[in-house]
Amino acid sequence: MDVWDVGAFTLDTAAKGGGPYNLVAPQGRDTMANLLAACLEVTGGRGELVWAE
Repeated sequence: MDVWDVGAFTLDTAAKGGGPYNLVAPQGRDTMANLLAACLEVTGGRGELVWAE
Protein backbone atom coordinates (compact mmCIF):
# COMPACT_ATOMS: atom_id res chain seq x y z
CA MET A 1 0.00 0.00 0.00
CA ASP A 2 1.39 3.40 -0.90
CA VAL A 3 0.21 6.99 -0.60
CA TRP A 4 -1.65 6.77 -3.92
CA ASP A 5 -3.64 3.78 -2.64
CA VAL A 6 -4.47 5.59 0.59
CA GLY A 7 -5.51 8.73 -1.31
CA ALA A 8 -7.77 6.80 -3.68
CA PHE A 9 -9.29 4.84 -0.80
CA THR A 10 -9.91 8.03 1.20
CA LEU A 11 -11.60 9.83 -1.68
CA ASP A 12 -13.72 6.81 -2.60
CA THR A 13 -14.77 6.31 1.01
CA ALA A 14 -15.61 10.00 1.50
CA ALA A 15 -17.75 9.92 -1.65
CA LYS A 16 -19.71 7.00 -0.16
CA GLY A 17 -20.38 8.76 3.14
CA GLY A 18 -17.17 8.09 5.05
CA GLY A 19 -16.67 6.14 8.23
CA PRO A 20 -13.85 5.15 10.56
CA TYR A 21 -11.07 3.10 8.97
CA ASN A 22 -7.65 2.04 10.19
CA LEU A 23 -5.15 1.91 7.34
CA VAL A 24 -2.01 1.15 9.30
CA ALA A 25 -2.77 -1.69 11.70
CA PRO A 26 -5.20 -4.51 12.34
CA GLN A 27 -8.44 -3.23 13.89
CA GLY A 28 -8.24 -3.05 17.68
CA ARG A 29 -4.46 -3.29 17.92
CA ASP A 30 -3.91 0.42 18.42
CA THR A 31 -6.55 2.45 20.19
CA MET A 32 -6.89 6.08 21.21
CA ALA A 33 -6.82 4.94 24.84
CA ASN A 34 -3.49 3.19 24.28
CA LEU A 35 -2.08 6.24 22.49
CA LEU A 36 -3.06 8.61 25.28
CA ALA A 37 -1.80 6.25 27.99
CA ALA A 38 1.55 6.01 26.17
CA CYS A 39 1.71 9.81 25.98
CA LEU A 40 1.24 10.03 29.74
CA GLU A 41 3.85 7.34 30.32
CA VAL A 42 6.62 8.77 28.16
CA THR A 43 6.12 12.35 29.36
CA GLY A 44 5.88 11.40 33.02
CA GLY A 45 2.44 12.97 33.05
CA ARG A 46 0.33 12.61 36.14
CA GLY A 47 -2.95 13.40 34.42
CA GLU A 48 -6.04 11.27 34.66
CA LEU A 49 -7.66 10.24 31.40
CA VAL A 50 -11.44 10.61 31.55
CA TRP A 51 -13.69 9.76 28.62
CA ALA A 52 -16.57 12.10 27.96
CA GLU A 53 -19.53 11.39 25.73
